[in-house]
Amino acid sequence: NLIRRLVVEHGGIRVDNSHNNIDYKININIRYQYVLDCIEYNLLLDSNRYKIINNNTSNSLISNNSLIKSNLSNNIISNTKIKNKIFKNYNFYIENKIKNRVLVNKILALGGNITNNKKYINNNTYNSNSNSNMNIYNSNNSININNNIHYYVTKNKNNRSSEYYKIVDTQYIDNCLYSMKIIHNNTLSGRISYSSGKNTMNNLRTMGSMVEYEDRVFQLTNVSSLYSNIIKILNDNNITVILDKDNSDKNMTSTNPDKNIFSNFTNNYVTHLIMGKISTSEKFLCALVSGAWILKTSVIDDINNYWMHEWRESDVDGGDKKIVSAIRRWRERINGVVDNGNNSIINILNKDKNNNQCDDNNDIEDKDNECDGIENKNNNDNECDNIGNNNNINNNDKDNNINSININKNINNIKSNININGIYNVKSNYKRRPFYGWKCKLILNNNKYNSYYKLLRVGGAEIVDEEYTHCFVSKEYTGKMEKRMVHVDYILHYLFQK
Repeated sequence: NLIRRLVVEHGGIRVDNSHNNIDYKININIRYQYVLDCIEYNLLLDSNRYKIINNNTSNSLISNNSLIKSNLSNNIISNTKIKNKIFKNYNFYIENKIKNRVLVNKILALGGNITNNKKYINNNTYNSNSNSNMNIYNSNNSININNNIHYYVTKNKNNRSSEYYKIVDTQYIDNCLYSMKIIHNNTLSGRISYSSGKNTMNNLRTMGSMVEYEDRVFQLTNVSSLYSNIIKILNDNNITVILDKDNSDKNMTSTNPDKNIFSNFTNNYVTHLIMGKISTSEKFLCALVSGAWILKTSVIDDINNYWMHEWRESDVDGGDKKIVSAIRRWRERINGVVDNGNNSIINILNKDKNNNQCDDNNDIEDKDNECDGIENKNNNDNECDNIGNNNNINNNDKDNNINSININKNINNIKSNININGIYNVKSNYKRRPFYGWKCKLILNNNKYNSYYKLLRVGGAEIVDEEYTHCFVSKEYTGKMEKRMVHVDYILHYLFQK
């Protein structure tokens, strides 16, 4: 249950039996709204304001929010006036074998209508000339659905729509309830074959069409031989993908080429990075400082629950833990976290798009082979394995390990003199990117300049020639280290320190 998981994830304690120490009793599905509002507004709201006014006397709620605080009988739910009636004027048909009170109450609480009238649903032979009905196929027969039905709720993975994807499952209803909005515009959800989590292409099976997310832009790194297949899967599901210009597979057939953008020309920002293995590549670092979701390849098996596939410290060993620990830390900080000393409520519903939008001239270009002058290793992603490379790193070693970076001794000597905004003050960096407020001057060679220019700009910094707060120099710099000058490796030290 999504609500149960949300309560636990945000610091609450769920109990199975009622007793005197219970603070909140979520005993009817209509009270989901209170939990969702707390998450959306990043606050513990006053539950006493959540009351339902009698339907005969008022058509509105006491609060600008939504519900609760009275013991309602089940038959009142369908007459309840809820602010977020996302399923208003939509008719649902639920298969009898999965129909239950919990599912029905979720749909009714969101404004939907339940109909099981047999005149709408019939097992018929497909009529190719029919314009008034749609047909859903399985291996044995077809199900004819009248256009009066907007959603057909089923768990049969063999059912799929021939034209309009009106087939949905219970997970889709939960996803709409979680976000309190219909998560697509024109087409309805198709069926996804959920696997047990194995990262093999045999499990990357799509049935029907995935939900269309207009605000999602995916990019891939270190996915090796899975590259072409993952691109095809994302295309099939109407997800925008940023392609590597040098890695695009000429033999790859795309079902939705309009969703592909070559990285050299994109004006979009990356919201999700699928990373096969840990590396401090340019793609990874730019995704990190923009607050993007950095996900394992297993996400393809379970796109609707992408947040469950974020890289965690438990997924890696040794020095990579330091890198991975920064992923969630920066994502939460950039996208908004309320820290009350005991609990942190993450705002994942109201993403600040203005904060995440890069300037047109400062987008992430994927010329990873230019990073730091490292020779291209001819891997499938043309990644340079470490943007912070220096002469002390042996390329034959595990160069993804951030511990291999030798931080210049001058960092500690001048740290107190640098105007660092961010990691030392969590509250001042609320919903800001790591380099917000930095005015940086770069004294670097061309290759390093381009890479760090891009990283700093995506991370919120301004690149200047004078009146700087930070001046980054390369290891080869032989001039005088003046105030506010620091080795460029400090940037990675700053991002990965806890």
